[in-house]
Amino acid sequence: MSDKLLVDIYEGDGVEFAVEKVIAAGDPWIGIMVKVSQGTYYAAPKFLDDMWPRCANAGDRYGKTWFRIPYVYVDFGLDGAAQAEFAFEQVEDAGGLGKGDPFFVIDVERGAQRVQLTRDRIVAAGRACSERLRALTGRKVICYGGELLREQHVTINDLDCDAAWVADYETDLPANVRTGIGLPCFAWQYGGKNGDGSEAAKLAGYPHTTPAGNADVSAVIINGGGEAGVTYLANCCA
Repeated sequence: MSDKLLVDIYEGDGVEFAVEKVIAAGDPWIGIMVKVSQGTYYAAPKFLDDMWPRCANAGDRYGKTWFRIPYVYVDFGLDGAAQAEFAFEQVEDAGGLGKGDPFFVIDVERGAQRVQLTRDRIVAAGRACSERLRALTGRKVICYGGELLREQHVTINDLDCDAAWVADYETDLPANVRTGIGLPCFAWQYGGKNGDGSEAAKLAGYPHTTPAGNADVSAVIINGGGEAGVTYLANCCA
C-alpha cells in the first residue's frame, strides 16, 4: 500500500474520537474530514468547538503532511448559497479556516433528502453551494458523491467542483465509479463505519480501521496516489 489515508468524522463519532492517535500514528494517515453542517438546520457546535482545533494540532505537519477538511451535507430542497453561508459560519465560530485546510467539500448524496430527487434540484443546490463556498473561502471545492450523481447524470462540472471524492466499499474501484461523476478523482472512500459501529471494508492490504477506532476511511488517489496526493493537498494550502 502506498496511498495516503484520510478519516471522515461527524458528531456521531463523539468528542471521544481520539484524533490525536491518528495524528500520532503518522504515515499513511494524513488528515481528517469533519462534518460541519447539513442544510441550514443542522450543526453540532459543541462537537465542532472541541474537535475543530484538535484536528489541526499536528505541529509543523499541518498544511504540509497533515490536513483538516470541512464538509457540508447538501439538502436539495434548500438554497445552496444559504447552505454554504451556514456551513462557513459554523467553521468561523469554531475558529475559522487555517493554513492546513486545503478546500471545502460538499457532500451530495441521496440519504436524508426531503424533496423529490431530480437532476435540476441536485445541480441547482449543489452548484450554488459550491460557488458560494469558493467565494467565501477563496479555496477549491470538492464533491463527495457517487451513485445518485451517476444515476442522474450529474458531474462535478455541473456542480462547479474541482475534483470528485467517491465511495465504494468493494475490493477494487471500478472504472465507472472512479470516472462516473467526472475527473479528476481526488479520493476513494473504501471503508465506512456502519450504524452498529462495525466497519464495512473489503480492500485488501489497506487498514480496515483507524488508529482511533472504526470510522470512514479514504485513500487519496489523485495523480496516481501516494506522495502525489500529499503534494496535491499541500499545493492547495500554499
